[in-house]
Amino acid sequence: SSDVSGNEIDEDTAAEIRAGIVAAREQGGYTDLTSLKLSQNPFGDKGVKEMVVALQNLNLWKLQLLNCDITDIGAGMCGALAATLPELRVLSLALNRVTDIGVAHMHAWMGQRASRCRIE
Repeated sequence: SSDVSGNEIDEDTAAEIRAGIVAAREQGGYTDLTSLKLSQNPFGDKGVKEMVVALQNLNLWKLQLLNCDITDIGAGMCGALAATLPELRVLSLALNRVTDIGVAHMHAWMGQRASRCRIE
């Protein structure tokens, strides 16, 4: 479990985090990460794009992205990420700028996996 909430992570810092996670994964790291809390960081849709690259195919069961300035575009990217996370059970996107359109995009990406994952 890792909690990096409220650390002022913006889109540039998200890119640095992506690079670090990708490098660690290439060396066998982050295989036991099951819960990640990135809430209250203003990285927006560009930061979500970086996280999609970094977090895909991990064993995450909980991903919290509350109040991260995410829009419908980012919600769709979260759905694409969720589609690569077979263990994901909770995806929290509350307090973002996601409308019903973004939720629909997210569900479209997730497919049948959406029924096994609680979206908040």
